Amino acid sequence: MIVEKASLEHFDTLFGRSPDPWGTRSKRSEGFKRGHIVRMLGPHSRGRILELACGNGSNSLALAARSLRLTACDGSPAALERASESLTELANVDLFHLVLPGRFPTGPFDAIIIAELLYYLDDRTLDAAMSEIDLNLRPGGALILCHHHRQFGDALQQQTGLHDRFLRRSVHRWVERNTQRTMNWSAVRLDRPLR
Repeated sequence: MIVEKASLEHFDTLFGRSPDPWGTRSKRSEGFKRGHIVRMLGPHSRGRILELACGNGSNSLALAARSLRLTACDGSPAALERASESLTELANVDLFHLVLPGRFPTGPFDAIIIAELLYYLDDRTLDAAMSEIDLNLRPGGALILCHHHRQFGDALQQQTGLHDRFLRRSVHRWVERNTQRTMNWSAVRLDRPLR
């Protein structure tokens, strides 16, 4: 995951010890969640997709199948190394080292996916991330957010209402297209207005 510098060592250690620290590749519940994220893209393939906090690439494989070009980012070099193990043979995937707050890879993107990241970021970093989304997601493009409800001990943000608080940082009025909520997580697809 992409987190502030103080936490990157922790994630590097986790990914250094295990290729799948949270079971995102193996747990059935993670596959269920991944399916919802991918379906939120809609029935057609997307041109360019940006995935923030790609971790070991467990969602990236499915996202790559739905895009002409996927740029998968993470702040942890060990996570990117794990992701490259499963993504290296895919010609339409670029891996990008990105520590937030930082400049996104150059857009525009047709969709931006953020899963299991926002609660690890402080307010300044959330502001910067939304500014980059506003700059790099094309008009009409989709923003998909997916996060757990359960409060984590190392989270910097209160998880209740996180998506709404993040969207209020935008200069745009987003159009909500799809929402999925389970006992553990919620996912939402929002479209950037055409104007």
